[in-house]
Formats: sequence, structure tokens, C-alpha cells
Amino acid sequence: MRTLSTMKKILSKSILAGVKSSVEKGLITSEAYSSSLKVYFEIPKEKKFGDLTTNIAFVLAPIAKMPPRKLAEIIIENIPAWPNDVDRVEIAGSGFINLFLKPRFWHKVLRQILAQPKEFCSPAVGRGRKVNIEFVSANPTGPLHVGHGRCAVVGDSLARILEKVGYRVTREYYINDAGRQMDILGRSVFLRYCQELGRDVPFPEDGYQGEYIRDIARDLIKERGDSILSMPEKEAISLLTKIAADVILHQIKADLTLFRIQFDQWFSEKSLYESRAVERAIRYLQKKGWIYEQDGALWMKTSEVGDEKDRVVVRSNGEPTYYASDIAYHRNKFQRRYARLIDIWGADHHGYVNRIRAVARAFSVSEERVSILLVQLVRLMRGDTPVNMSTRKATFTTLSEVIEEVGVDAARFFFLLRRFDTHLDFDLELAKKQSSENPVYYTQYAHARLCSIFREVEKRQLHLPDPDLSLLRNQEEIQLIQKLSLYPQVLIEVAESLEPHRLTFYLIELATLFHKYYNLYRIISEDGDLSSARLALASATQAIIADGLTLLGISTPAAM
Repeated sequence: MRTLSTMKKILSKSILAGVKSSVEKGLITSEAYSSSLKVYFEIPKEKKFGDLTTNIAFVLAPIAKMPPRKLAEIIIENIPAWPNDVDRVEIAGSGFINLFLKPRFWHKVLRQILAQPKEFCSPAVGRGRKVNIEFVSANPTGPLHVGHGRCAVVGDSLARILEKVGYRVTREYYINDAGRQMDILGRSVFLRYCQELGRDVPFPEDGYQGEYIRDIARDLIKERGDSILSMPEKEAISLLTKIAADVILHQIKADLTLFRIQFDQWFSEKSLYESRAVERAIRYLQKKGWIYEQDGALWMKTSEVGDEKDRVVVRSNGEPTYYASDIAYHRNKFQRRYARLIDIWGADHHGYVNRIRAVARAFSVSEERVSILLVQLVRLMRGDTPVNMSTRKATFTTLSEVIEEVGVDAARFFFLLRRFDTHLDFDLELAKKQSSENPVYYTQYAHARLCSIFREVEKRQLHLPDPDLSLLRNQEEIQLIQKLSLYPQVLIEVAESLEPHRLTFYLIELATLFHKYYNLYRIISEDGDLSSARLALASATQAIIADGLTLLGISTPAAM
């Protein structure tokens, strides 16, 4: 397959041959060449610096003990032969080697995209390896908010892209349905239930105060009347905990479905206790010397992997901490033999990173197999006014409300406008604009424009000759092909870095190049040969924009 990646490999061999030849001629020291030497290329930001550039001369300069520019000159002069698709080579600045490729190379790339679009868009680097992505995992104590939404989109988009490049992905939601927060939920519903029935009972500050708690209480009264009041309080709260958790989890699933997110596995924390998996995991780590007893409590040696102190697993009163179930849960995932585990958590979980690293080491799992992504906070804005959000207060905006206001496409796209580990200001007003200011509208509009071009071809019933791609000579046409050629590499980079925002950036840049091209040139003209070539370029552009948007979980409108 003729791709930019293939060309980089060919050029790398040529430059390595030049280094080797220079060494053999005694022009540079023998230490400069080894079989492990790598040549890396970047795409210059300015066209005047060529199509590809490498800093290999800077890498070798300290070893060769000569200026990078002089070393670059020697390497270039001793390259046996350049590939036929190389137009010229220049040395820039103090030693960068810049390569200019002939237009025919880019025509070959375009021809490859058109001939095998599926293969071109699916670089098979995953080789069927299993990956588990755990994301969202919000406590079933309240509706999903915008912070959960950002985690959801990061996880789902990453899962789609990993599948695209050949991994077998399991999307997993860990249901935190055990522990103190569940007791607070049950008590909150019980007290609202009592209040709705006219009982004068105080409501604690740490209770869940959102209106959804009252809604659950009112629905209970419709279904059961005041019968729950006749139950012992402890039994009533236990019952209401389960009922409320089921109601909230059902709504969470509905919101995620609306957001185009499906999970392969819903894993209950409570099941770890019911199956005694927590007890077995603790006992195993005690035998291994990772858990020890002190002051009546059980402690995990997390300080051995960089944590500021060891962490309690079981309190002195015998009550397990959340960390206990985290240990058992990750052990369960290790036993399922995934090549890689990816945990996507909110920024407030930063203290848990070393704790999970300790779990991996304790169970003899390579830390490289476990990646923890901490998604930073979202600040929701209405114009210049921040929207306050608090799960236990009545003043928070749910994810479903954001979706209702701006739509699924805009919400998903905006959550990926920044790296997941940076704070995000979500501008609701911008997300609703139907103009080039709105990046999702701008990107989708490029796809819609492309669809309109092909509707025009069908409307006119044009019968065009096979495309002669050599007619695509304008700078904007070559730039567009060059950007298309990068698509497989972008997907690979996302899979390696676990940063799906890179695809968002790429699509915006591709849409920008297409809109510029569309405004400068007529795609369909009186020149049938030229029209056919430009339509081929339009077809490849449409295919890649559509593929990229789909990987982000965003629709591809045919008209806007």
C-alpha cells in the first residue's frame, strides 16, 4: 500500500544508507552508525520546508563531533540513491534535512485511498489484542453530569478508535453499588418519603438534596402508599437503597444510550463482596506480604510504588474501604487476561493512581499494561456566566439537559476539543451556533457540502471519464491529499497516546482545507477530465471525514 508511512520507511533506509556509507568512507566516526539507529520524520508547518523533515544530523552530531549542518551535508552527499518520488532535498537552518516529494507521489496516495478506503482507514496495529476500557462508572446516587459526559466521550471515542486499528475492546462500567454513599442514598430517599407523607423530619446536610430524590419518593408513594413507614427503619432504608439505585442506574443507562454509548459489561461492586472476591484478594496479598496489620487495621504497602503513605484496606472496626473492592476488581480484570487495562476516572481520583500501580505490582502485572487517564473538570458556561454544579445540591446541570440544549453531536465534539487532562470551558452558546465559529458545525458542514456535490453529479446525470489524478496540481489540491494521507497515522497516534482529541483536531484541519479548496475552485466544471479528478479528491475527502466523525460518535449529515 502506498502511504506516507511507507514513504517514511523508504526514506529512512536511504538516509541510513547515507550514514553507513559515510562511516565506511571514514568521513564520520564509526560510532555514528548502528543497526538500532532510527530516523524520524515530521511534517513541517510551513510548505517552504518541504513535505518531510528529519533532525537525524542533530541526533548524530554529538557522536560524530561535528556541526549538524556539516554532518547533514556529508550524509546527503553519500546517499546511494533517493526514491524516484523525491523531487529534491535541502538542508535548512543549522542542519535539518528537508525533503520535497513529487506531486505524483501524492497522486499515488490518493489512488490508494480511492481503491482501498476501508484498508487505508484501518491500520491493523492492534493485531487482535484484548483491551478493557472502564469509564464513566458514576455512582448510582444521582444523574450523570457534564463531568461524566466528558469521561464518557473520551472512553467511547477511544474504544471506537482502538477497535478501528485492530484491538478487541471491552467497554466496562463499574457500578459503585456498595459502601457509605449507598447508605446515604437510601437514607435520603427515606427522609424525603417521610416528608412527602407529612412527617416533620430533618434532612441532613450530607444527604442527596437534588429534586430527583423527591421524585423517587413521590413515585414510591404512588406505588406503595405509606406502607414503608410500617417497616423497621433499618430495613426500610435497605429496601429504598436498592430501589433508588435501580431507578438511578436505569436513568444513567438511558442517558448513555441517548449519548450513543453502549457498554459490553456492567460490573457490580457489590458482587465482589457477595462472591467473597474481596476477602480472597486480601488474603492472597497478606500471604505475599503486601498487606500487613497495624493498630487493628489492614494496610496495603502503596508507599513502595511512590504513594505518600500506605493505605488502609480494612478499618480497625472490620469495615472495608473502597480500596479493598478496587483491589479485588482489578484482580478480576487481570485474571481476564487483557493485554491492556485502561481506567478513565475523574480528576478527583488522582490519589488513586499509585494505589492501582501497587495492585498491579502486587499481582505481578506489568505496570505498562495498566493506564489510568484522569479527565479534568468541565466548566459549563452560559455566555459569560458559569453554571454551578453539585451532585448533592439542587443546583446542577445534568448531562441530559446539556444534550437537550445543544444536541448529541455538539456535546460529544465539544468534550473532545481539549486534551482530557486539561480543564475545559464548555460554551453552550457557541455549541448551538450554525456558523463557521462552531467547530462541530464547521466540520459537519464540510461533509454536507461534499454530499451536495455528488447530488449535483447525480442530478446532472454526468458521465465522466476515469479520473486522471495528475491533473490535480494546485497547491490546495496537494495540501488536501497530504492531509488525507495522515489519517491512518492520526488513528495510530490516538491508539498509542490514548488521546482522542487528536482526531478532533485533525478533522477540523481537514474541514478547513476542504472549505478553502471549495471556495477557490469549481469541483464540477465544463472540463470533464478535470471535474473527474476533482470529484475523486472530493470522494476521498468525504470518506475520511465520514469515517473520522463516526469514530467520534458524531453523525454525518448529508445536508445542513
